[in-house]
Amino acid sequence: KEIMALVVEEIRNDIPKMLNFFKNWDLKSANDISHKFKSTLAFVGNDLLTEANAEAEMITKMGGDESKLPGLFQMVETMQPKVLTELEQYLNTL
Repeated sequence: KEIMALVVEEIRNDIPKMLNFFKNWDLKSANDISHKFKSTLAFVGNDLLTEANAEAEMITKMGGDESKLPGLFQMVETMQPKVLTELEQYLNTL
């Protein structure tokens, strides 16, 4: 239960930070958070969010088609409330 609570807090607090870094085109800082989220999001089990984050992390780290980034970060932003709701509901059952 405690680990799940930490995951919820991390998603609640760090995704907005990552999105803000992206909006300011601070790709290094966005990458740092995106990289940190790889294992967290795999644990969460939302494939769309996990894949969008993984692709964004790859582009911001290794370079690539930066024109994909707005859509990827939009997907992360769109999925955050849904994922938080699902995790909070699950947390309340523990």
